[in-house]
Amino acid sequence: MNSPFSCCILAFFLLFSCQKETERVPEAQANSSFEGTYAGYRSQRLANELATDSTKITLEVSRISDSQIQILQTSPNEFSYLVTMKNHRFSYDRGLGEADCGAASIQGEGVFQNNSLVLLETLRCTRNTSYPDRHVQLRAFKQR
Repeated sequence: MNSPFSCCILAFFLLFSCQKETERVPEAQANSSFEGTYAGYRSQRLANELATDSTKITLEVSRISDSQIQILQTSPNEFSYLVTMKNHRFSYDRGLGEADCGAASIQGEGVFQNNSLVLLETLRCTRNTSYPDRHVQLRAFKQR
């Protein structure tokens, strides 16, 4: 949470997560409205650098249980995210994975808002802590 970008994402989540009690929808009902096909873009960046390129993506979102949703990237290649929902926000922890710097902790968070999906994944090097964090961002809009 040290980067300005992470702080902006956190502020975005907090801003849109505040609701009156009468506006709240049961979690299972709210989660089912997220299901469908999304189209958008995936970009990557190191630390505070701006992303220089992006890739067009297609996502399939389906509910696994009341609190879990699968986000399946179907193009240009297949990749799956299993996320834990809390209202319109979600998070996941993929544990350790391989990155340019060796082993990296992989965690992500995101939000469904107004027929759109935003996901921010952070890869943080565990051995070489001087290596900058890498961020992967997905932004997509519901098609059907």
